[in-house]
Amino acid sequence: MPQTTEQGEIERLERAALDELTELLSGAAVCRVPADRAVRAKRLEGRAAALADLRRALAEPGAQLAAAIGQVDARWSSGPGGPLWDAYRTGGRQALAELAASTAEG
Repeated sequence: MPQTTEQGEIERLERAALDELTELLSGAAVCRVPADRAVRAKRLEGRAAALADLRRALAEPGAQLAAAIGQVDARWSSGPGGPLWDAYRTGGRQALAELAASTAEG
């Protein structure tokens, strides 16, 4: 199946988040990152995970970008609490919001 422009952009954004996370971690596991970098690491991890969820949602037959963003965002709107979980969820939801905004502009 040919890749759409949206799918390519989502994959690019996901790779960028993973690359930035890899650089931040310097070889450490996310759960072992020093406290001064933990929130940033969890935000990047959440960003990549939400974009991966969106990419999978768009692979479904007949999926539309705006609807898929809304569905994925709804799943990401709640979950466990705590500073690192909040950072993870915030990173994911910010990625979805940024993508929705750029799509609306484009």
